Amino acid sequence: MKGKKQINSGALRSLGTDPELCALSVSVMQEVFAVAAALGWDWRAEINVDNAARR
Repeated sequence: MKGKKQINSGALRSLGTDPELCALSVSVMQEVFAVAAALGWDWRAEINVDNAARR
């Protein structure tokens, strides 16, 4: 693909396997869902943040 960067899948895979990055991802997602809930979109019961962070 000319002019577009490709995502390194190895780098993305490490997000779910590195304990520190995983904990950071969980914290960020929890904060995002808390803000969404405050705005009227509460998805916290529908999405397991821990599972999503480890993908």
